Formats: sequence, structure tokens, C-alpha cells
Amino acid sequence: MANSKSKHNRMKSRRRQQWKARKKRQKAATKSSKK
Repeated sequence: MANSKSKHNRMKSRRRQQWKARKKRQKAATKSSKK
């Protein structure tokens, strides 16, 4: 049970990291397009 829970948390964190990276990239893209 604990193992599966930790695995789920890991996946959650990974998804959050990807989402953060995507947001960052979007921000940079909009900045470059404005230029």
C-alpha cells in the first residue's frame, strides 16, 4: 500500500514539473514573439 502511494506521488510530482516547464516555455515564447 505505502509503495503504491509513493509511486503515485512520484508521478504527480513529475506531472507538476512538466506543467511548470511548459508554463515557463510558454512565457519565454510569448516574450520572444512580443520582441
